[in-house]
Amino acid sequence: CHYFSVKMDLYEQDPAAQSMKRLETKVYSIGPDKELHGPILPQSIDGIYARHVAQMASERTGADYVGHLPYSGDKNTLMRNLNSYLENDQLIEMTIQHLSSDIEKRRRLPNNIECSNIILVCGHGGNSFIQDNIETISQKVQLPVTYIHPLVGLKVTHPIRGEISPEHANDCEHSIAMYLGCFNKDAYNKLNEEAAKNPEEILAQFPVLNCLSGFMMEKYFPGEEYQKFREQSPG
Repeated sequence: CHYFSVKMDLYEQDPAAQSMKRLETKVYSIGPDKELHGPILPQSIDGIYARHVAQMASERTGADYVGHLPYSGDKNTLMRNLNSYLENDQLIEMTIQHLSSDIEKRRRLPNNIECSNIILVCGHGGNSFIQDNIETISQKVQLPVTYIHPLVGLKVTHPIRGEISPEHANDCEHSIAMYLGCFNKDAYNKLNEEAAKNPEEILAQFPVLNCLSGFMMEKYFPGEEYQKFREQSPG
């Protein structure tokens, strides 16, 4: 909630006035409801935890959680194709249209609380290009827009592996799913049993596991399309 707190102007007013002021901050979550994560996590994990963080932070700070934008793109062309994501410029345009339209509709309500700024809480790392375009989005929407990914910069101390940073379909997202009650423990146990016998075969079957590492295997994924993974992580 630190990000939300810094957006709130805590005036020396009575509690009711402060509460109304905080409702001027409109919070939206954004992230896909369908993305390949392997058999352990729901395909909607990014959207699920983006909604959860946005709702909980809004409740704790008094901001107004408005709703979810199920939009996703990706800087990685391969990931865009695999998950049938929007092209990045399409996503930016749709986000601008959605926010502008929603704010305008709210202005027509007789009991509307005017919006002073918008916070986008994202659950999909591939949407990071939104931050690169945040000034354009703010100008088009005609309101200050802040982009937040709760896991960016986060480091976790793993009891075995030491300090780790969140990646795709790894320990961090597993922990999130366990907390939110959508972790498939049976699939987790079965996958690890099979992986102990033949890890290469499991990665070929579920290449998105452990930060897309399966795509590094040229034997199973030949061609130029997957070469970028082998160049990033040789061997």
